[in-house]
Amino acid sequence: MSHPRALRKFCAAPAWERLLLMEAVCWLGLMRVAIKLFPFRWIVRRFHLAPGKYAGNVNVNEQSHAARIGHTIRIAAEHTPWKCNCFTQSLAAMAMLRRRGLAGTLFLGVARAGDAITAHSWLCSGDTMLTGGAVEQHFTPVACFTWNIDEQSDKSD
Repeated sequence: MSHPRALRKFCAAPAWERLLLMEAVCWLGLMRVAIKLFPFRWIVRRFHLAPGKYAGNVNVNEQSHAARIGHTIRIAAEHTPWKCNCFTQSLAAMAMLRRRGLAGTLFLGVARAGDAITAHSWLCSGDTMLTGGAVEQHFTPVACFTWNIDEQSDKSD
């Protein structure tokens, strides 16, 4: 999509959608910086991530809200002036879910293509894939993380 067309579409969107998109851009930028500056263990501690998948139920309303966040992250990632890889997108969406008290699971996986090993990250909320696309079926999960949805993000400071 061209920039003028994207700008017109952005301006025509409802206020809540524009705010969600601006939040997504901010989180994408923050996570890009965090990935460049800090080791992953710092991010795990900062966001109180715990190994394992989210074991609770995610209702239809929560999955719908989570899917909207995933869609917004993917749209925002296409229009940032910096590169937003799968890891950046997964972390940004995780932060937005966590901020709203929504559950999810962050997956890290690898795939082998000949002698090369490729890494990939994706985020799910319940059965809904939020980031990382359908390529997760080609990757073997090596780690997954979840967070306590009862905690507010302000307590992680």
